[in-house]
Amino acid sequence: MRLQSRRRLKWLCYALLILLCCLLQTMPRLLTFGQVKPIWLIAACCVIAVFEQPLPAGICGMCCGLLYDMAWGSLLGFNGGLFLLIGAGVSLFVTYLLRQRLTVALLVTACGTLPVLLAGYLFYNVMWGYTGGSFWLLLIPNLLLTALAALPLYPIVRLLAVRWFPER
Repeated sequence: MRLQSRRRLKWLCYALLILLCCLLQTMPRLLTFGQVKPIWLIAACCVIAVFEQPLPAGICGMCCGLLYDMAWGSLLGFNGGLFLLIGAGVSLFVTYLLRQRLTVALLVTACGTLPVLLAGYLFYNVMWGYTGGSFWLLLIPNLLLTALAALPLYPIVRLLAVRWFPER
């Protein structure tokens, strides 16, 4: 199989995984703990970014963010830009500073979740005056659940990126 067709097949598998994460995230009462639900699209964005170069990771993050915006009815492009920065930033950190490990994937997923939750809280709750529970009682569990959502995604993405479709 040629390298170009292997890359296309790998990104098709990534797209299917992202769509599955979007479905998991938007299903009501599935994997919900109290009022908190993990943000599967951030976990998918960060785990894919651990194994990819910065430009494809940023584009993947932008697609995840736009899906997140469309699924939750938020301002289109708001999370797309954030996820783009998160995907490219995670990829750059892993490329130059960190290793491709499960603990790193969990850590960068938690760190990538924090700006999305803070921006969402500031933009929707503070600026527009929406109410929806205590900030800290929702932030910490959401952060932990989103980091734990990277656990089942990591072996799948690793299998796709390293075993089935290596770049070399």
